[in-house]
Amino acid sequence: MIALLAGWGPVVLASKLDIYVEANPPFILANGAHITGPFADALTAITHNAGLEIRLLTLPVMRAAAVVEKQPSSCLFPASYSAERAEVLFYLARVSPLYMLAYARNNKVIKLKALADLAAYKVGTYDIPEIRRQLESAKVNYYTIHDPKQAMAMLLAKRFDVLIADNGLQLRSQEEAVPINAIYSLPPLELWLACNRETPPEVLNRLRGALQDGLYAPLTAPVWERYRLIALYSQVRRDWVPGLSR
Repeated sequence: MIALLAGWGPVVLASKLDIYVEANPPFILANGAHITGPFADALTAITHNAGLEIRLLTLPVMRAAAVVEKQPSSCLFPASYSAERAEVLFYLARVSPLYMLAYARNNKVIKLKALADLAAYKVGTYDIPEIRRQLESAKVNYYTIHDPKQAMAMLLAKRFDVLIADNGLQLRSQEEAVPINAIYSLPPLELWLACNRETPPEVLNRLRGALQDGLYAPLTAPVWERYRLIALYSQVRRDWVPGLSR
């Protein structure tokens, strides 16, 4: 397959590049094999513009990481940084900031001035290595949530007092009028595109160049507008994208 688009030379691919994702509304939406959402659509637009053809496939992140480790021409998207995974996957490019927040039910009084204050409460957290490391350093006991889709329901069911999750949960709760509030902001992290180490170098170079602004290149503005997240796009363009050159 030879692809040629404006601004790029031809690139020859033996097959599609398989990108494994896990559903995480509102950024990645999966309806059977149909995968959409601003992260998925922005990546598709960026790679298409770069002359690359991708195939999006959905798997839970742990299974996806195991598949990508063994399958050439495949990537995990988006991936939080893990020193353990970095030994077997190539963290190619940063694609988005990861804004992590602590949430509580509206009727629950929680007083937090520092992360260590969470030690007084029952805590649930997304399975993100850096967040788990921070909680352990602050001597906070926590319950790991392996399926983000269940997190909001678990908080509402009082499985824990505080939930640490990304800003996607805040967007969902506002849209669905769910009675939870963000009560504390953790330092931002970053999400990556992490690929199998045997992916052809010319493909990796093409991907790296295409993702120089992460998922927030100017050509993706219509994608973020379509999902009514243009304000987030503008915030990230202002606050995060300039730092990618560091």
